[in-house]
Amino acid sequence: MVRRIAVPGAGERIPEEVENTMTRRTISVLGAIALTLAACGGGGGGGGGEGADNPTTATVEAGAERVAQPLAPGRYRLTIQEECDDYTIAITQESGPPAEDTGEPFSYEISNSPIRIVFVNDVPGGTFFIEQTNTDCTDWQLDLARVSGG
Repeated sequence: MVRRIAVPGAGERIPEEVENTMTRRTISVLGAIALTLAACGGGGGGGGGEGADNPTTATVEAGAERVAQPLAPGRYRLTIQEECDDYTIAITQESGPPAEDTGEPFSYEISNSPIRIVFVNDVPGGTFFIEQTNTDCTDWQLDLARVSGG
């Protein structure tokens, strides 16, 4: 079945109910886009300065010696690979400038997240301990990769 839609000619006006529907649909789509962008986080962070020449990736896995990892400033994607019922990921700053918003050393923690890829914002340049802190969880790997900033 072919459905024909009347298109207004020159000088004719689109009926008000069609006009409102198109406006509501447009607003809904724009609202969804805005929410998506807000959920992904804003811009980068960290900026230049101390640690700008540090690496932009780090990988830590179960059984590795606890060593502070150098990281350049920016926004990082943290990929969590684990086979545990209970875990806590902690990123704590050993050295470098303090976090801009608190003036304290940078720290980030997440526990038992169903989402295996998370974003860590506003990481200042410096060295960081990146670890999974539950000793009962023995099969895990953490990958950090900078996505913006610096």
